[in-house]
Amino acid sequence: MIYFLPGFLCLGLLTLLNAVYIARGQIMRMLLGDIIGFILLIILDVVLLPHFNIQAAALISSVCYAVVFLFLLVGIQKKFYQIN
Repeated sequence: MIYFLPGFLCLGLLTLLNAVYIARGQIMRMLLGDIIGFILLIILDVVLLPHFNIQAAALISSVCYAVVFLFLLVGIQKKFYQIN
């Protein structure tokens, strides 16, 4: 079940990042990240699941959680460190 570990880690960190975004009143950025993750999840599910088994579903979820996490992390870094 090692396929689930990256997804669990990113999901846990996403919970912390979401709290920061809620506290700063930036709900739309959170929503945009979730929409990006959902669209990526649907695309990867349609493409990969017919050819692979349940391990692909776990890997796809982990990838989507990581993409959303990185999207929100970059947004926080831009706010706190003013990266252009």
